Amino acid sequence: MTRPGAGLDVLAAQIDDLRREVEGLRHTVDADINALGSLLDETVGDEGAPTGAIPALASCLTDVRSHLAALAEQIAVLVDGPETSPRLPSWTELRAEEARTAWTRLARWMTAVLFARYPPTTEVIRDCWYRHPELVEHLSWLHIAWTLTYHNPSASISTAAEWHSRWLPTVLTRAREILKPCYIEHVDDSRVPPERHRGFDARFEAFVRADVTRRPETEGPP
Repeated sequence: MTRPGAGLDVLAAQIDDLRREVEGLRHTVDADINALGSLLDETVGDEGAPTGAIPALASCLTDVRSHLAALAEQIAVLVDGPETSPRLPSWTELRAEEARTAWTRLARWMTAVLFARYPPTTEVIRDCWYRHPELVEHLSWLHIAWTLTYHNPSASISTAAEWHSRWLPTVLTRAREILKPCYIEHVDDSRVPPERHRGFDARFEAFVRADVTRRPETEGPP
């Protein structure tokens, strides 16, 4: 029996897959442009000007990169468009595509909202946050509470006040307690500046891939 909203979850996951493909294309184009720049340095005329069709090709690649960046932004909006009634993910029960979507939405919100709008949070929430299940649970409900506060037309100002004065400080307090051992264990992760958090490095991506891989692809029998 298919649960309500399952089709939307699958569609969101498919859109997110497309976003990753577009990001991959952007990296490829960037690499091609860098290689072309080296070629331009070697292919010049007597007066130091590039010869042949290389400048035109460079211009075309730059246009392609610009279009890909715009497309990636549009896809990101589709993936994380405003939700007025978001569901809190049950991490112990998520299937593969549901987990992929949940990780993507949480990480994107942390990057675009939590770390960008509240920079002091980067001093508390370290790079290893995703390796601590309890902290993932807290960040998940904080994300949903924020979404209900800012994307729900019926939300009141007092809801926003409560998010800032109660829920955010509560999660940061728990984060300090949960991550306290990491001051010693993960020395390289301490005091991470905001720009590093915005990247979500290869270790995070590998962790998410492993988590998604270990989960079932489809819902089991009732």
